[in-house]
Amino acid sequence: MLTHSDLPDFKDAYDYPHIDLTRPPDQDAQHLTHPLHHRYSGSRDYGPEVDAAKYAPAYLVNADGENDRIFSSEDLKQWPAGGKAETVFLGSNRGRLVKLFSNPYHSKHLYNMGLRPDTIFACGFKYLFEPNKAVKTMFQHYMDELQASPTALRLGINVRAGDAVFLGQKVGEESAKNYISCAIEVEDARKAANQSVVWYVISESLELRKAIKRSHETGRIIVTDTSTVIQHTNCHQFGSVDCAGSVAHNLRMAAGQLWVFSATDVQVVTHESGFGRVGAFLSPNFHHIYSIGGEPRSCGLWDYDRVEKLASQWAGIR
Repeated sequence: MLTHSDLPDFKDAYDYPHIDLTRPPDQDAQHLTHPLHHRYSGSRDYGPEVDAAKYAPAYLVNADGENDRIFSSEDLKQWPAGGKAETVFLGSNRGRLVKLFSNPYHSKHLYNMGLRPDTIFACGFKYLFEPNKAVKTMFQHYMDELQASPTALRLGINVRAGDAVFLGQKVGEESAKNYISCAIEVEDARKAANQSVVWYVISESLELRKAIKRSHETGRIIVTDTSTVIQHTNCHQFGSVDCAGSVAHNLRMAAGQLWVFSATDVQVVTHESGFGRVGAFLSPNFHHIYSIGGEPRSCGLWDYDRVEKLASQWAGIR
């Protein structure tokens, strides 16, 4: 099962034929993974029941500085413990892939593979994970709407309204004003004469999605879901206890939104959220992401966020 035990299995939304999930038969799974659980209270080192020549643990949850140091300066073939173990079980909620391009042990190899800081995440993700048939069936009509005009400028807007929405809190259009002003500025800077514009808007707030479409569709096409009450994939913790529908459906909703979002040309995303950033980093474009915090910002042609900054914001990009 490629996920946390309380969450849906990745196979509910993704195909991943290049990942071997076979666990060695001579090891008890709990000895390898339990010390890496966030709420585990014992020693995070393996005990004598685990063969140190085969396995080593590394716990880096919330360790921003240590993640930065390891991925930018360590020889990962020799880490941890001198590289004696064949397999490292790593627990981390911080992504630092871009730091590898400053790493003296790995940067040249990555460049020789044809990778760059702005493409490594998309290349890795798309090789490992492909939205499955159920996801594409659910979201193909959004993709068709987005791509109806092949020459249109396509903007993706992700407004992370907050987990309180899953508990019933209503969010007004005022909360999206900085996103809207940024998107309009992007349009003005990047749209060619007579070029049509399409926005794809995602947010956990149904009211907000409906309000944006209602208020801003003049002069552009806005593609968004105006009927679904979206639930958190971890709906047992964030939302209804009974998780109306199913956790598998919630994961397919998230995967589908990211799939369509990645097909946009420019993305306006929430600074303190990884969701929209993942979709934006899956886009093949360059210098195309603007992150929105609590204050208004400039979103002109040269005001995009740099890759190295984006990749380390919040939880980073994995």
